[in-house]
Amino acid sequence: MSDLHATVGMLTFGATALFLFSAAVAALLDRWHEGARILAGVVLGAFVVQSGIGLVVLIGGEEPQDGLHILYAVGLVAVLPLALTFASEAPRRSRSAVLAVAGVAALLLAWRLLVTG
Repeated sequence: MSDLHATVGMLTFGATALFLFSAAVAALLDRWHEGARILAGVVLGAFVVQSGIGLVVLIGGEEPQDGLHILYAVGLVAVLPLALTFASEAPRRSRSAVLAVAGVAALLLAWRLLVTG
């Protein structure tokens, strides 16, 4: 199960990078804002699935190498909903910019999760 967790972790990292890119492009070009918002939901779903797999691994008796791994996972799951809530009434371009900043935070957290596995 931990191999699955590691593999899905790499896929989640890639999806996060794609989301960051799409949100940044949406903010810069002032286009495709709805696509960036939808992709945020898809990536958030991937974070939740990955966290569920991690919980199964943890319950199975395997502990992460670094105790902060669990804290990073909580932060990763929380960053996009917080950004979406924070920018819910902002103009579309500003909302995409907030999502891009949240994408940077999510990418950093996903990277830390990969290296603290």
